[in-house]
Amino acid sequence: LAYQLPEHGVPTLRYDKRFAAHPELATSASTIQDEVLDDVAAAIELMGAMPELESREIVVLGHSLGGMLLPEIVADSPEVAGGVIVAGTARSLWAVIGSQNEQAIDAALEAETITEEQAAEQRTALAAEIARAETLTDPHAESILGVLSAAYVVSVNELKLPELAAGLEIPLLVLQGENDFQVSAGA
Repeated sequence: LAYQLPEHGVPTLRYDKRFAAHPELATSASTIQDEVLDDVAAAIELMGAMPELESREIVVLGHSLGGMLLPEIVADSPEVAGGVIVAGTARSLWAVIGSQNEQAIDAALEAETITEEQAAEQRTALAAEIARAETLTDPHAESILGVLSAAYVVSVNELKLPELAAGLEIPLLVLQGENDFQVSAGA
């Protein structure tokens, strides 16, 4: 889309999430605000300040995590005229991560790289970690799944995205593929 839209006279700005582009910047105190929300707000502000775009409306497209966060993004930016959610979800991020890890366990079991007993142990440990992530409120607790800091998890848990989306007064376009590995069409 970022390549095709300009060919039709629609300017675009795209970038990778901060910690995808610069993983060394992530700390145990990093939040969803640090990884995504601050940068997208800066991108919206940048586009809004460009004189050549003065008469253009700003529409934000978020993919996957960006799609999930789109209600928060546009609610915090009144200059945004609309949003496009691509492969987003109304489920919690932790439910999605749980489903993705379940699929990985199934694939390992099918490939016979783990035993049924190992798969059962992994599923039990995964369920416990996902349940802990869903209810975590202490930003100083132990990490989730050994990689997600408690501060990050808590910052995501504080967002009320489906409720926020329901109250938005701008148009949203929601697009979902049937074969998306990250977020299924039913999610």
